This record gives sequence, structure tokens and C-alpha cells, in this order.
Amino acid sequence: MTDALAALLDVVGLDVRYDREVSSADGDWALDLPPSHGLRWVASSTHTTVWVAWHGGAELVRPGSALLVPASGTGARSGTGTGTGSRSRAGTGAGAGAAVCTGVRVGTARGPLPAPDGAPLDPFHATGVHVGSVRAGPLADEALDLTRPLRTRPVDALSEDVVRALAHVEALTGQRWATAQRDTLARAVVIAVLRDEPPAYLTDNGLLRCIDALFADTGTCGGTGSGPGPGSGSSAARSVADLLRTTVRGSRRTAERRFRATTGCTPDALRRWFLSLGIRRALDDGRDEESVATAFGFARASSMRRALARVTPPRTDRPADPWVLPLPDDDRSRP
Repeated sequence: MTDALAALLDVVGLDVRYDREVSSADGDWALDLPPSHGLRWVASSTHTTVWVAWHGGAELVRPGSALLVPASGTGARSGTGTGTGSRSRAGTGAGAGAAVCTGVRVGTARGPLPAPDGAPLDPFHATGVHVGSVRAGPLADEALDLTRPLRTRPVDALSEDVVRALAHVEALTGQRWATAQRDTLARAVVIAVLRDEPPAYLTDNGLLRCIDALFADTGTCGGTGSGPGPGSGSSAARSVADLLRTTVRGSRRTAERRFRATTGCTPDALRRWFLSLGIRRALDDGRDEESVATAFGFARASSMRRALARVTPPRTDRPADPWVLPLPDDDRSRP
């Protein structure tokens, strides 16, 4: 059985790329990253602490940790009303635009510094600071809460996954045909961040087994024609009551109350929302409405549209991170 995070990544899409390790002969440097369609990730392997500053704040990346920087909103997505807010309605399409991550600076201090001047293949110039990009599907902000900076946790702790992945990346220096491996290892770094900072609706450990099962059991409809949900013809179709009874301690009423407090949804509503992600992604990919409706068990496209209009995303709001420092007003245009 898959888990909730893997299921979300599969349905929304996450393309992670490795860019480079910063090389510098001078111990003090600052690197302005070029604009990226999507997000930027920055990680440090063993010995260098750096500041990462962007359009909305600045944060330290310590050795053995990683940070995912949100897009600035330039070129924001357009669509037919998916809604990325915590309580906005889901619509019938996601929009194909991609926000751009601009104005990201990585440096050993927050003030002006010279650009790194090291030779990429010189081991004495290696800083252990690695950077790359992330392009997520148009539903990722809603599903994974990628509109804010995310990082490995605890803040002052080493992430073994990050350290091991970057050590493997560094071992590939100078090797032929290593691009695909580096991208795969970069994905491991980003997933380590997402595991440490999942969306708010995945933060109640007592509900995670049930949510894993809800997402794994969804599949496609089996011809019920009644809206998002597993169809009666699917071997994976299990009632929510059965899942709650086998995965959550306490009564069903208590479990449903915990679901509402954590996710803002009932278990049934959360399952319907997750299935709607697959439907909306198929529509965003340009598939014909009638064929999508048939594939997901609706009698007709109009029934599918009505069902999607009733879907509400789970809650993703959470308190502001005190570790993210706001930039001074006179410094926002250039981190």
C-alpha cells in the first residue's frame, strides 16, 4: 500500500532538477540564482552555513539541512477556479501557467558579497552548498502547501537523508552521464523537506494510517455515477466507516471530530477531494471531458462538473514560521 505523501506526489506531479554545487576560492561569497519556473531548493552537505534570501524573507541553511523556496508569483497560474486557499472551492480545471521563482540569493552573509569564483572540479573550492529547481503541477500548491518556504526539521538538526543524498551527488563529480542520477538524488532531498513539513492536514499522527488508506483505496470510480469516490466494482472499495474502525483508535464520532479539527473535512470529503485531484489533472492535461467523466465513473460530464463544484480542499493554513526573517522594506527588490 502506498502512503499519503507518495499518492499526492503521484497525482500532482513533481519534477526536481539538480543545478550545481557552488564552488568558491574565497570563503565569503553570494550567488544570485537565475529565475526558475517553479521553486528553488538549496541544501548544504557538511560544513557551510548560508543565508538564503528571496522576495519574502531570509533564512539560514545549516550543514545537513535543505530549504525549499516558493515562487514569487510572477506569471501566476490561471485557470477555472481550483482555488489554492485553505477553504476555497475546487473547480474543474487547474490552469497551465507556472509561477516563476525570481530574486533568490544564496550567500555566506546577508550583505553584498562577491560572486563565487571557484573552479567547479577543484575539490578545494567545493562549498558543499547545492542548488536546484522544482517544477510542480498546477495542483501542488493546493495539495502540498508550496506557497511558503519549507525546510527540513528540526531546524538545528542534521537530516540523514539530505547528508547521504548530497554525499552521493558529490561522489558523482566529474563522472560521465550522471545528470539523471543527480536529479534523482535531488528529488530525495526535496522529498526529505516535504516529509518534515507536510501540509497541515497530514500533521495528526493518529490519523495518518487512515489517510494513507483513504488515498490508497480511492482509485477510479467503478460506474456509480454519483461523484468522486471508489466505485463498487473496485476491489479497493472500502467504506470510510471500515477504514476508521481499523486505523483510528476511539469511536467513529471521535475520529470524525479529529478529522474536522485537523483537515477541515470529514473523512468522506477528504477522500472525494483527493480523487478530484486526478480528475482535475486529467482535465488540465487536455483530455476530453466526456472521456474523463467515463474513466472516473460519472454518468456524464455535467455530473462530474457538479461533483467537482462541491469539493472543498482540506485546510493547509498553519502559523507563520518564526525562523523566517522578513527582509527590510528597502531590500525586498534585491535579496
